Amino acid sequence: MKEVIVPERLRHPLFFESSVILLDEKTPFFEELHFHSGYGSSPLEHKEHFSRKVFEHFLREERNIAAYFRNKERHKARPLMIFHLSKLIQILFWNNDRLCPDVLSMIEHTSDLCDAPVNVKERLGFIFSQPDHFQAFIQMKELFREFEKKCSILYKRKHENEDKSH
Repeated sequence: MKEVIVPERLRHPLFFESSVILLDEKTPFFEELHFHSGYGSSPLEHKEHFSRKVFEHFLREERNIAAYFRNKERHKARPLMIFHLSKLIQILFWNNDRLCPDVLSMIEHTSDLCDAPVNVKERLGFIFSQPDHFQAFIQMKELFREFEKKCSILYKRKHENEDKSH
């Protein structure tokens, strides 16, 4: 684990309690922090690979989160919801060829995204406001599904265009 300073634009009390953190793969915005701390390449260079990993990871943990809500253990669901919310935010922006903007005003920036699920601004706002509520989980689950479908189409088109140019 590495100690890093969270850039001002990623500081939000929902994600970080301190401006200096120990960075590991369970840290919200890990890839962006890794890049901005000088430890890796731009996530935009590998957005398809990272996005697929994010979709797969959420799919694996979805049952656990659902079980926590079913058992009325919101406090256990909350950290997983916040972690996956950070991942969703990252891939939303990366797949629009942008790094994450200022998290405090991030929801406003989603209006500028060409490739994003319908009503993403409102839905993310709802999740941000109450990440430990079951309805926020339902919204996040649907956003992940919708965006995964959108990305699949984007990647397929990209690969078809690459094949045509060779």
